[in-house]
Amino acid sequence: RLRGLHDAYFWHPSMLSPGELRATFGRHGFAVRILAQPRLTGAQIAKLPG
Repeated sequence: RLRGLHDAYFWHPSMLSPGELRATFGRHGFAVRILAQPRLTGAQIAKLPG
């Protein structure tokens, strides 16, 4: 049933800036606290070009 479907409607927080996330979630009553990640994960490093 999923054949031919694309991820056009896939949403991920990294698609928005921190300010956009705060505003978007704030409109729905949520508070957002952005935490810095101490280092990249292995999966993230593998995706880096070069």
